[in-house]
Amino acid sequence: MKSIVILLLLSIFINGNLFAQHYTEEVDYYQRSNRQKTISLAFGIAGGALFTAGFIVYLREGNPYYNSNYASQNSNKGQMLAYVGGALMVVAIPFQIMSNSNRKRAMSVGLMDMRVPVLQQQNIVRTFTPSIGLKIGL
Repeated sequence: MKSIVILLLLSIFINGNLFAQHYTEEVDYYQRSNRQKTISLAFGIAGGALFTAGFIVYLREGNPYYNSNYASQNSNKGQMLAYVGGALMVVAIPFQIMSNSNRKRAMSVGLMDMRVPVLQQQNIVRTFTPSIGLKIGL
């Protein structure tokens, strides 16, 4: 009896994937899509904020009405901030494109075998019937 229990426990520990969650390919694509969308939003919002702040600083540096040291100041801080913000927004675009393509892959049409109740000889029997299903991850 003890050897059976030890053997059972040993087999459970050896097979580490026994209680692990197994993800399908569609779930993997959906998770990739969510991560890429988050990265895209982070870069896009940060880039938009830096571009706007840089543009405002650039307008204030180049306007003698706002800047009393206009003649002696030769700085391009605002211009550099605007360039960095624009670069961050450009980096966000490929992540958004990859996110959309992975989301479309996750919403794929697949062929499944569903158990359908069928009447056979005055009894209802569940048989496997091939059917087309649409998987949409929300």
